[in-house]
Amino acid sequence: QFLTGNLEINKNPGGAERLFDLEEGEELPYTDTLLPNVKLLHGHRDLPLLDTDDTLEKAIELRAAIRDLPFAYIIIDTPPALGPRIAAPMLWADEAYIVVEAHLSSVTGLDDTFDTVDLVKGINPDLDVKMVLNRYVKAATFSKQFRDALMERFGPMLVVEFALRTAVSDACQNFRPVWKHAKDKALKQQWRELVMRAI
Repeated sequence: QFLTGNLEINKNPGGAERLFDLEEGEELPYTDTLLPNVKLLHGHRDLPLLDTDDTLEKAIELRAAIRDLPFAYIIIDTPPALGPRIAAPMLWADEAYIVVEAHLSSVTGLDDTFDTVDLVKGINPDLDVKMVLNRYVKAATFSKQFRDALMERFGPMLVVEFALRTAVSDACQNFRPVWKHAKDKALKQQWRELVMRAI
């Protein structure tokens, strides 16, 4: 929605699901975005239909074809729930960024997420996994405890912490990257540095 300015795009079928029907040499039906040189295969409300047992088998078969797509970088944004739509991109990727928030549902879900990571690494052993702590409230006791627990358990995997800031949602509402929209120079630099690190 935010990359295209089309708030109805998630009602349209096609998009990201076409990755799982990819034929050799096929040109996928990309959507243009508001950013130069960025193409999109959109998500939509019917994508949960991909969460079947044979999705991962297809993903393994398609790994070489996905990695040969004509782009310098391919970014796949997945839902936070576990399932084939998370595991499949990890099978294709060089890096995976796991975004967590400092609340109880994140705590309880991390073990399951890393069970999936361990399973994927059996097929894609070079996958480099990093963590991002988002919407971090420094003044909240539980947030501090959660952050300390992450550091103790995952150490260098935790690469950045983003405080809860209205500038991020404002940037999305204006269809702009945070580093082009926010007035806070430190915040702009922090988001830009994460993007540059990822690529």
